[in-house]
Amino acid sequence: MKFFVLAMMLLLGFVCVGQDHSTVDSLMQAYQTLPDDTNKVHTLHRLLDGYMYNDVEKAKRFALERLALAKKLNFESGIANSYFTLGNYYYNINRLDSAKILYQNSQATYVNLNMDWGIRMANQQLAAVEYELGNFDRAIELLTLNIEEFGDIGKPKTVVLDYQIRGMANTGKGNYNLALMDNLIALRLLEALNDSLRMADALNSLGGIEGYLENFEKSLEYNFQALEIYTKKNDKSFAAQALNDIGNTFYYQKDYDKAIEVLKQSVYLANETKSINLESSALTNLGKCLAAIDQYDEALEVLSQSLVLAKKGGNKKKISESLNQKGIILNQINRPQEAITCFKDAMSFADSTGSIATLKTSYLNRSKSYASMGDFYNAYEDHQKYAALNDSIFNNTKSQQIEELKVIYETEKREQQIAQQQTEIALFEEREKLSNLQKWFLGASLGLSFLIFGLGYYGVRQKIKRNRLEKEKVDAELAFKKKELTTHALHLAKKNEVLEQVKRKAKELKTAENGMLGYQQLIQTINFDQHDDNNWENFTQYFEQVHMDFSKNVAYRYPEVTKNELRLMALLKMNLSSKEIATILNVSVDGIKKARQRLRKKMKLSPEESLESRVLSL
Repeated sequence: MKFFVLAMMLLLGFVCVGQDHSTVDSLMQAYQTLPDDTNKVHTLHRLLDGYMYNDVEKAKRFALERLALAKKLNFESGIANSYFTLGNYYYNINRLDSAKILYQNSQATYVNLNMDWGIRMANQQLAAVEYELGNFDRAIELLTLNIEEFGDIGKPKTVVLDYQIRGMANTGKGNYNLALMDNLIALRLLEALNDSLRMADALNSLGGIEGYLENFEKSLEYNFQALEIYTKKNDKSFAAQALNDIGNTFYYQKDYDKAIEVLKQSVYLANETKSINLESSALTNLGKCLAAIDQYDEALEVLSQSLVLAKKGGNKKKISESLNQKGIILNQINRPQEAITCFKDAMSFADSTGSIATLKTSYLNRSKSYASMGDFYNAYEDHQKYAALNDSIFNNTKSQQIEELKVIYETEKREQQIAQQQTEIALFEEREKLSNLQKWFLGASLGLSFLIFGLGYYGVRQKIKRNRLEKEKVDAELAFKKKELTTHALHLAKKNEVLEQVKRKAKELKTAENGMLGYQQLIQTINFDQHDDNNWENFTQYFEQVHMDFSKNVAYRYPEVTKNELRLMALLKMNLSSKEIATILNVSVDGIKKARQRLRKKMKLSPEESLESRVLSL
């Protein structure tokens, strides 16, 4: 299996490739003369940018000074950015725990400032750290949050990074189809930006994924395209990564001479750029290639170098991979006791990282070691453990494939919804254009020929037709709302009628049962429900949708009308009978008659005037 590392050159949302000496010299002069203000904070940022990838200790010095000055000035955005760039320093020297804390501080400060683009970048770098630590799910979670929460916020190249890093995390998890999808999206965005260097990153990632899928020819095609760009741009670190992937692919194709040649180039460039983890990975791949052509002593020496670097970098996964490979070679040259020690140590590191694939390799090959020594009991035990892990990997793979298909389906579904919305928007825009065109023709018809007048007339007819259809639609909606309102009113009436019957029955039972407490509670509950204002709030919402501004008109013209009288007027507006109104309001018919009289007086109606007619006119 191929392994590739993230070597992010991200600094506040864009790739930094350093600055020329003249620029750095002029920045140093400005830095030495500037007072302690925000301009000096920005200058320190540009200085550490210039040294970040060629003199990391100077970069660290400027980063610490920038953070201290930003804190002194209480310059919050400068503090957030300083945490971020200092995190980049520790990330680049593989101090991942320190980098993680600084990125978290940066993220928290950006959150307090409501700076979405800053939160996005901090999440990206946290995801990069989680990826390096093997916490692929957490990395995917952070990047998916970025994509869904922030959309296109930030520089376009920053948006691309979400897909690139998530693609790498999906690859590490074994979700190769999802990884391909992420990297292809990133590649399309980068092509639009015409960013060749970042396109090379996407191509290199695609090559790695195709290698995992054993599409070796396609893998080589992508990796060589990336290598060509890295070489032109003199990007040695990423060129070393591409060469490592190419060499590993040649190994799987059993073209060992080519594999050894390019892996040696990868080791040289990784050493030159001080990329410890990458150099360790390239040496491990070189060792297995040398063993494949029976150069065992040289292979063991190379693997020892790989192990030293892996331990120096603190990458437990690489340590266990180097140990496993060394153990395999020791088995091949009939040194099983030494091989067993290697496999035992590899298992210890693999346990701490939860790498089932690495454990599986250890148990299988230690089983072979025991068998060659005649210790068939331990050989059998290890082979049983290998089989169990193999079944676990198979089941996990199936679960991942199912989950992958589900995610792909949901992604495609969302894309279809977005496409449908875009189509509707485009159709609306076309209709708007057509409407404007028709208006133009109508105005121009005053001074043009009868033919143009005819076209304008046609446009007017079409517009009238559309207006008529729109009116019919509005009328239909209004009729539906009236039906809803009536239904709701009848529901209130029926509910109160039923509750009244139940209450009468409860009173009868209460008398018959000599005043039991339960019946009294039942009556109180019914009384409460009959006077529940929530039902009226729902009714009012429906009523206002049908009879807009009715309450405002009543309040303006008859300010003395009470809330209960307003309810009566609303029911009169619906043309309900006094009996129906009495049931809904839970009062007697005589009570409604008295309420009508009081309302007539407040509205100052003469005996000849109809209360219903006045209410309907409002």
